[in-house]
Amino acid sequence: MSNNFHIQFKVSARGDKAHRLDLDRETAAALCRAGSDGVRRALEALRLFLDRRDRKSHPAGVFDMAGVWTPDASENVDGYIDAIEPPTPANPFTYLRAAIEMEHCAHLMRADYDVMLACRREGCDGDEDIGDLIRKLVQGIKQACREVAATEA
Repeated sequence: MSNNFHIQFKVSARGDKAHRLDLDRETAAALCRAGSDGVRRALEALRLFLDRRDRKSHPAGVFDMAGVWTPDASENVDGYIDAIEPPTPANPFTYLRAAIEMEHCAHLMRADYDVMLACRREGCDGDEDIGDLIRKLVQGIKQACREVAATEA
């Protein structure tokens, strides 16, 4: 018996954009525990990451006179930015680069990083209607949960 679950769903209004999500047992169980709110947060964090990566949005912060970027306190969720090497005039963007990373966006949105990775790995690009994507993803997750429960019974 396979330890992987394959979830396939169509996303666009025309139904022509397909996604396949391959989950191992641990990831499927984590998604089941996260529920639809956890999946929604992960997809919103993924969208934030993609927008920041593509420079459609920017992290909150300011540049000083030396050109060193310092984040706003709202970017420092759980001390994430504090753990980064401080910027210098020679390397002024260490905090800015950290604020754009996928892991930081997960912290910022209080999302599960592994769920974000699973969606990103399967080609979710942030352009899908998030409501449709969540509904279809949650349907697949519920099916995986039923399969996990059946194999553990």
